[in-house]
Amino acid sequence: MATTINISAYPLTEIRTHRG
Repeated sequence: MATTINISAYPLTEIRTHRG
């Protein structure tokens, strides 16, 4: 479960950082 959340949060954070 933790792995699935990590993979889903990784790209989300990357895009957010690039946007911000």
